[in-house]
Amino acid sequence: FVDTAGLRRRSRVEDPVERYSAIRTLRSIRSADVVLLLIDPLEGATDQDKRIAGLTEEAGKGLIIAANKWDRVRELVMGDGSKERRLESLLEEARRNLEIAVRSALYFVDYAPFLVISAKTGHNIGLLIAKLKEVWSEHGRRLKTKEVNDLLKLAVRLRPPSVAQGRSGRTAIKYGVQVATRPPVFELRSPRAEEIDPSYLRYIENVFRQHAGFIGTPLRFRLRSER
Repeated sequence: FVDTAGLRRRSRVEDPVERYSAIRTLRSIRSADVVLLLIDPLEGATDQDKRIAGLTEEAGKGLIIAANKWDRVRELVMGDGSKERRLESLLEEARRNLEIAVRSALYFVDYAPFLVISAKTGHNIGLLIAKLKEVWSEHGRRLKTKEVNDLLKLAVRLRPPSVAQGRSGRTAIKYGVQVATRPPVFELRSPRAEEIDPSYLRYIENVFRQHAGFIGTPLRFRLRSER
């Protein structure tokens, strides 16, 4: 585990110490297998959180989003005199609302698991460790070529490839293979690869995630022309 100071607002990075901390954070992301993005449950996802999530996705790293200091939320809810049964209901409602808000702000990393934790009380720390191990494993997972092509056939059967705007006719994806891990990279071969609408790759990614998992890890799909 490598702990970093996070990223400050751009106006504050002029300070030499802050600038060094920002550089160290970027280096840590590039050298990590899995990034744990800690957010404040009372603030939600800030612009800095969005930036870190974006850098993590660009670097192809595994990602988990955790709202730390959940004990503070519990204390606030307890402050209104709620009974234990009512307390747990209110906390679950708060957790759901926070997750909805965070996922809306960080929509581009919707594959990342989200959980609430408290380093102070130990709440969900065991679950966090389990998720870190799971995402690390998924980040390095390799599908057999048959599995890749079975998923491609399913995707194409449900929705045939569409061509980019300004093009005519239909095309096909003939074959696929996983060519790398950390992150998983898939190469798809098509006789008219350059004409396939880029949005179709997002659809294929959704099919792969729905049927093969890959929780917490970005996926990369590359098109290659092949007659």
